[in-house]
Amino acid sequence: MDRKTMNSKNFKCLGLSILEALVATVIVGIGFVAVFQMVNYSAVSINTSAERTKTNFLIDMIAEDLIVEQDFVDGEGSKLHAIDSFSDTRLILNITRCEDYEGDGDMYPALPTTSPDRKVAKWRHLIDTNNAIKCRSDNDTRSVSAFKIRPPGTEDQIFFGKVEIRMNNGNKIKYLYFPISQEMGIE
Repeated sequence: MDRKTMNSKNFKCLGLSILEALVATVIVGIGFVAVFQMVNYSAVSINTSAERTKTNFLIDMIAEDLIVEQDFVDGEGSKLHAIDSFSDTRLILNITRCEDYEGDGDMYPALPTTSPDRKVAKWRHLIDTNNAIKCRSDNDTRSVSAFKIRPPGTEDQIFFGKVEIRMNNGNKIKYLYFPISQEMGIE
């Protein structure tokens, strides 16, 4: 090939026009916007997943505490899951409004003397404030209750626990029902 033929073929491929550069810039910009939106979505997703994991952990902890403490008595001389004879349900802890956490990390500021009282103070510390689980609105509630079932024809009592946590403006509800103890009576 001679030099003249080479220059005439490459003459039109020497650079980009302003229009081509602008189109390329727009395409790259759209790609960056999409990537930034995916990063934002993934950050929100990670935060939501972390809240759910913490909620599951706290619900499991409360269930284990109720099962372990089934034979201990509180400051009033009754068991933590004890239910009076007039009802079949006992509300142990009911949080209807989350408070801002303004503590020094001490779970037991009043130092309850009995183990069940300390457990309830610990639960209140963890789920009453934004300390462990974030509250997004006043519709976020948390409750711990116990109820008993009496099979017909016996004096047996089976105690169950229920932990309920409402999150995300009350739209997401987590429940856990679990057996606490069984007390055999006389037929």
